[in-house]
Amino acid sequence: MALSTIGILQNLLLVYAGYTLCKVVYRVKFSPLRAFKGPLIAVSTNLYRFYYDAILQGRFLSNLEVLHQQYGSVVRIGPNALHFNSLRAYFDIYKADSSVVKDPELYAVFGFDESSIGFIDPNASLMRRELLNPFFSRRAILELEAVIQSKVDKFVNLLREYTAEKPVNAHYAFRCLTLDVIWNYCFADDFNALDAKDFTHPILVSIQTQIRSFWVLKYIPILLSTILSVPDTVFKYVSPTLFVYLESRRRYTEMVDKLLDDPSTLHDSDRATIFHHLILPQKHLKGSNQIPSRSSLIDEAIALVQAGSDTVANTCTIGIFHVLDDPFIHKKLLDELRLAWPDEELQVSLQTLEKLSYLTAVIKESLRLSTGVVTPLSRVVGPQGAIIDGHHVPAGTIVAMGATFVHKNEEIFPEPLRFWPERWIENTSLNRYLVPFSRGPRMCLGMNLSWAELYLIFANVLRKLDLTPYNTSADDFRTYRELFVPVYDGREFHLARSTNAK
Repeated sequence: MALSTIGILQNLLLVYAGYTLCKVVYRVKFSPLRAFKGPLIAVSTNLYRFYYDAILQGRFLSNLEVLHQQYGSVVRIGPNALHFNSLRAYFDIYKADSSVVKDPELYAVFGFDESSIGFIDPNASLMRRELLNPFFSRRAILELEAVIQSKVDKFVNLLREYTAEKPVNAHYAFRCLTLDVIWNYCFADDFNALDAKDFTHPILVSIQTQIRSFWVLKYIPILLSTILSVPDTVFKYVSPTLFVYLESRRRYTEMVDKLLDDPSTLHDSDRATIFHHLILPQKHLKGSNQIPSRSSLIDEAIALVQAGSDTVANTCTIGIFHVLDDPFIHKKLLDELRLAWPDEELQVSLQTLEKLSYLTAVIKESLRLSTGVVTPLSRVVGPQGAIIDGHHVPAGTIVAMGATFVHKNEEIFPEPLRFWPERWIENTSLNRYLVPFSRGPRMCLGMNLSWAELYLIFANVLRKLDLTPYNTSADDFRTYRELFVPVYDGREFHLARSTNAK
């Protein structure tokens, strides 16, 4: 009996080994992608990508740079995946009329599948964006400018107070600010992250901890649904930081349930929120006016807040560090701000700040070097195939090109690692190659809001406060882990009051 069982197992193993060998041979010799070169282990198995993503926790992007040096402008990075490194390829993949769609495997890790970010179906995405576009339009941003300004004012006062006593962890401080801004802007409600002592709000600390498991969720997709199905109280003892994060999801759920129980309360609100656009009838729209499901409303709320907080905060961290670290840039920017804004006690409008050429150049350079989303946004080629950088790419192929490969292109941006705002003033054609919000039909919905935040934060912090980096250098930002957003290997950015401050 035992011998027959062993024999069966041996035969099964032989069959599996034979199947695996045939699959590897097919992928290497007969696959429609066989003309595209890459490491043999990457061509034949997903273990190559898994190693850099999950085992090394976000080192695949840096490895991609090495692969392109070895294999050229297009590299086969998986049995059915290509990565490109040419400007033409980027604009071929992320163009407005592109036939490629989002890669389900990548976007599933976020856990908000029924949101404007998570929708894979282009039609579903288009309908959702049609609902939300008016809320994030430039006109809407200008009407709600005071919402952003009030949070920035509070932040500046807190930063002034804190730095009078000790250095401040700016990494968390900027995230508290941007979280409060996006929350208040979207929901007309106060999250009060800025009220946390030393800016260490437990939810933000939890997010920074949990983000390191980002790639694990891609390769073990059942893990996310398992976590969400387990009672939150279990994690209170097993993983306190995860418990805090799950508790924050409950806040979204309660908010949505309250509105679904009584949508009429939206009419009593002082100003519009995203739920006005999602729940109340939108008769002017051509598509369906059906109210999104409860789960979709929750997903949308989570997606907008998470996408709208970390990326802007990271740009502030990188940009303001580099400004303060370079006396020439700092003085030049301050001179421009003081000329346009003589009395710092008075408020200056967003429209005034947008006209300042050097401030605009500083923000563009900050966006270029920070690149909020550093993971290449993978897409799946449609049934007709696609021509990318002159290459015919078969249907079903996963293709991508990271925005960092545009922003660090030496032909477009000489000395790409140098923070040099003047490049944007000397060459206005560079604007085409600034792609921190991606491009095409799935580009960032909140781009106008992000720009408004950046103008108001940079201007107010640098005009009103005399600060200096503390125990932080450019080396702290040289390398990072690619966990959709960058997680830097160096010390977190700290700010202190300058010795020149009054």
